[in-house]
Amino acid sequence: MEISKDTKSNGKKNDNCYIFKVPYLPTKDQDSLVFYGTQKFYVFLRFFYTLYERVLKAWELCQEFEVNEKTKNLTSEDKKNLAEERYNAFKLMLVHLLT
Repeated sequence: MEISKDTKSNGKKNDNCYIFKVPYLPTKDQDSLVFYGTQKFYVFLRFFYTLYERVLKAWELCQEFEVNEKTKNLTSEDKKNLAEERYNAFKLMLVHLLT
């Protein structure tokens, strides 16, 4: 097991802090956070994340318009209203699917 001084804490050198570098433990990074939980919580979190991704993708698809004969003459306000109608129709179908 290797011992090294921690020089990353708050950008200052910290002489009193030693970190054990163990190969099977995650290293501390400013952009990451280690969270420990049960398998049930993990399954819920993955389900919630997948559901969020799909609803976000549906919203993005509702905002896109192909350039064709039907949409080339639409104003920005018409496109906004049509996108809102599409997304509301998607939500309605999703609610009916789940209930």
